[in-house]
Parts: sequence; C-alpha cells; structure tokens
Amino acid sequence: MDLNTLTKILNLPEYKVTEIISITDTEMHLRIEPRQHKPALCSGCGEIHTQGHHSEKEAVVEDLAISARRVFLHVKKRFYRCPKDKRIYTKKGSMVK
Repeated sequence: MDLNTLTKILNLPEYKVTEIISITDTEMHLRIEPRQHKPALCSGCGEIHTQGHHSEKEAVVEDLAISARRVFLHVKKRFYRCPKDKRIYTKKGSMVK
C-alpha cells in the first residue's frame, strides 16, 4: 500500500502518512505528521504562543482497523512552556491529548 492511499483511507484531513513502520497479518504501524504546522495554541491559557517550544514526544494511538489489521498511529506530540504561568502544556487541539 502506498502512503497516499493510506492517508486517504485514514481520513485525517490535517495529517498525512509519512512512513510505514511495520505491517504484519494482525497489525499496521504508521507514522503520521501534520500537513502543515500551525501556531501553538496553549492548552493552559488558550493563547497563541510564538516562542516557548519545550520538547516533543512520540505518542502511539490506536485507530480503527483496516483490512482486519489493528492500526497504530505514531505521531509527535509537541510541548510548550506557557509564558504566563511558566508551566509546560501540549498544543491545544492536537489529535493526541
């Protein structure tokens, strides 16, 4: 299966499949990334921050099965330091919470 076909099947309009990590008879692991990076909307204060990128961590989430295979999506989760309270938050509205 090619990456564009998988992207269409998953129907995640803001994301695209960038890599097939592995496929077995029972599971499929796919790396997905945003089609374009949007400004960071802080999940703490709700404001857009242009600075304060703190770190990234890969999250794995299970999606609906495709062709009787469990589908696992690997996506980077970005964290930001809020300039208002100095705490670390994830980007609001991210697919992964």
